[in-house]
Amino acid sequence: MKVKEKVAFVILHFNNLKDTNKCINSLKKYLDTGSVDIVVVDNGSTKDKLSIIASQNSNPHIHYIISDKNLGFAKGNNIGFKFAKETLKSDIIILTNSDTYFDQKDFIERLYEHYRKGFDVAGPRILTNNGTEDQNPILKVYKTPREVKKVILKFEFLSLLWYLNMDNFFMKKVIPLVKRNKYKDKSNFKKTDFKLHGACLIFANNYIKKFDGLYSDTFMYGEEDFLKYIVTEYRLKMEYLPDLIVFHKGGASTKKEFGVGRKKRKFYYRWNLDSFKKLLSYMKGKEK
Repeated sequence: MKVKEKVAFVILHFNNLKDTNKCINSLKKYLDTGSVDIVVVDNGSTKDKLSIIASQNSNPHIHYIISDKNLGFAKGNNIGFKFAKETLKSDIIILTNSDTYFDQKDFIERLYEHYRKGFDVAGPRILTNNGTEDQNPILKVYKTPREVKKVILKFEFLSLLWYLNMDNFFMKKVIPLVKRNKYKDKSNFKKTDFKLHGACLIFANNYIKKFDGLYSDTFMYGEEDFLKYIVTEYRLKMEYLPDLIVFHKGGASTKKEFGVGRKKRKFYYRWNLDSFKKLLSYMKGKEK
């Protein structure tokens, strides 16, 4: 009998016990297969400590890792990725946000089917707003330094507007017009010209062999753009798998930390700007 490939779900927890607990509970049904592990990383929580969840969810297939400080999205996830790769010897590693949950009973069986066909990086259908919007795939891809420079200018402009307390109007009135087709029908998208949403990323095969997680120099945002560029650079196989379904609440940890007002917008502009400047530097370094 063929031994089932090992799957690890990595959940990054930060100050949000309610959502993290819901995510863990939604994954428990997959533990019965005997080939699935859950790795929960506390990314320097200052409240809602992971120890509370750990005391309620004792299982040999649920692993808890504590970071003393907030390392950011990529570095925090990479702690769990490396544990899954090196300690658990996982064949498939799924980085999933703490505000996601899994209702699909045959998720693992369908995942195995795709794995045996071959992929290096994949993304499921990620449903938000009560299942009415699919966040995958993302059709906007930045392929050149020139395109990234335009994004940097946008966030520099938004940062200036924030300083003048005018950014909220711009974001509410202008940006929605630009993004009005964000969730349009994507059934005929060009398969080589998309990136995957970072709320749930699935890694296997050559990606796990080559890397120990996400590009680690960003703190928050831009991870999808780095991933797309690196996948293209190393000629890896990226797939969108619409028959795998994940539900995503969206922005729960940052919303809880910063609210939905001016403070959160400053955080959003600052770290997007930082990430895209690093992506530009990375691209230029590869062109030399």
